[in-house]
Amino acid sequence: MKLLRNVLLPFAWIYGAVLHLRHFLYNKGLFSSTGFNKPVIAIGNLNLGGTGKTPFTILVAKLLSRHTKVAVLSRGYRRISRGFLLGSEKSDVNQLGDEPLLMLRSLPQCKVAVDTNRVRGTRLLFDEHDTDVVVLDDALQHRKIRPDLNILLTDYKRLYVDDKLVPAGYLRDVKSRAAAANLIVVTKCPQETDFNAIQNKINPLPHQKVFFCGLNYRQLRKLGSSQTVAVHCIENESVLLASGIARPDYLLDYLKEKCSNVHPVLFPDHHSYNEADLNRITDLFDNFEPPLKRIIITEKDAVKWEQPLLMNKMERYPVWVMDVSVHFLKDGEIFERELKKYA
Repeated sequence: MKLLRNVLLPFAWIYGAVLHLRHFLYNKGLFSSTGFNKPVIAIGNLNLGGTGKTPFTILVAKLLSRHTKVAVLSRGYRRISRGFLLGSEKSDVNQLGDEPLLMLRSLPQCKVAVDTNRVRGTRLLFDEHDTDVVVLDDALQHRKIRPDLNILLTDYKRLYVDDKLVPAGYLRDVKSRAAAANLIVVTKCPQETDFNAIQNKINPLPHQKVFFCGLNYRQLRKLGSSQTVAVHCIENESVLLASGIARPDYLLDYLKEKCSNVHPVLFPDHHSYNEADLNRITDLFDNFEPPLKRIIITEKDAVKWEQPLLMNKMERYPVWVMDVSVHFLKDGEIFERELKKYA
């Protein structure tokens, strides 16, 4: 793998040159950016995905909503709708996309909208939908808006400072873009994280603050139901994990610690499940030895599995959704004070 990545380095250099040129043109004002007279907060990463952006965006919106009227704006990846769309109780995954629908359901106190044209979407939220702060989801590469606050997320196991541009690595933007961030958040940290070592490796600029977050697997929820059980209920069980997220390794490792046997069935990020996928999963579940106790999926997968056709297929199976949240390992109060400046 290392040899292949070295072979691909020239392509990464070409891609990097294009990115540097793009940022240069924006920085010099040759490409225009739009600012707003109300606060805009951009959350993003330099990696292709898997930094825990969705649960972190939910956390930020919840913290802000204690003080002001908040809307989250996403482009709505893989939705079939077009233009600006404000989420509602009737919205489904085809209209919004999986991550915006998950945020909509997790944030009843906030608005969630989608628009590939972020400038238009932000303007509509401010002008027509009674919004005081817009949180831009996955927007660090989006230079057409000038955010008031940039939050950069980086995965504990794959820090951007240690990575390379695609196709030689997993970065989709140049490392120098990190300089635009006001707050850098290292996500998915274990409890025993060496904060000083990572802070020294990141080497933040004087205007930057570094924070550390971990994942909290809170409970299991029965698919299509309000029934929940504590995570300790799966201890020593044999389970099947079906997952279509960018970095399932954290959840897989967690389940391996809890369960006697874990059989993963993994799909690409943002995977659109069909009947054939569910047949593959149910065939494994029905015929696995020793017998499996549950099928576990993520919240991001659940918004797609809850479509009527798929729900009918899975109604006789014990499908449970692993609820996940984000918590600060330290300095959470400082982070909230930073956010409150824009409320």
